[in-house]
Amino acid sequence: MNTESILEGGTPEVIAVVTDIDNTLGVATDETETLSAYTQRALADWLRTRDNHGTVETLREALAAESIPTDMESLVDTAYAWIRDQRQSPALEAVLGAFWRDAYAVEALDNTLSTDAVAQLEFWAEDRRALFIYAERPRVAQQALIAHTDHGDLAPLFAGFFDTRMGPSTDPTTYNTIAAALGEIPASLLFVSADGERLDAAKSAGWQTCFLVRDDDTADHAHENGQHAVVDSFAAIELV
Repeated sequence: MNTESILEGGTPEVIAVVTDIDNTLGVATDETETLSAYTQRALADWLRTRDNHGTVETLREALAAESIPTDMESLVDTAYAWIRDQRQSPALEAVLGAFWRDAYAVEALDNTLSTDAVAQLEFWAEDRRALFIYAERPRVAQQALIAHTDHGDLAPLFAGFFDTRMGPSTDPTTYNTIAAALGEIPASLLFVSADGERLDAAKSAGWQTCFLVRDDDTADHAHENGQHAVVDSFAAIELV
């Protein structure tokens, strides 16, 4: 597989690396249950067995504040309804964070990260590059995974986590918003992903980009795209 390991010449030093998750830090397989499918299947039972859990009590208080019944079955129904409606509720977010942490801790959800990714992230952290994640899965789900990977707790490596509350992943404005949140010029930021449309959006916003490919189909798409440095391993990424 042909790769380009050096980012564009003449670009500013990379101050921060922002990485995607799916097929980037980790590689999904046909057997991997998605986060949404697992949540749909398992959240109700998790809630029913944690009636006195602090986060469940907080969610119950949030329901009561809106005059919603707080018995367990009403709580379960409301939790699923708020998830479907993408309701921005700190109480629900806390519940989901605890639920996903438990799932990753017992490997009910796939917590496997690529060895090359972990090694390079550790190297960049030692090199004082700030590390962030921007992915379509919720921020608390990102944090749950990173704290319970098959390589251990990697949370200390990361300076922050971004999700689609910053904006759609294929909209260049989103990457402008992230750059502003970080207080950095876009050209000093590197986005690593296996998704061409997301990379195109970051590139349009002035970011440096790297197309990570772990299979032949993605490699063909990456080279046809032609806008990004292409690598088949994090180890091939050489930062300015």
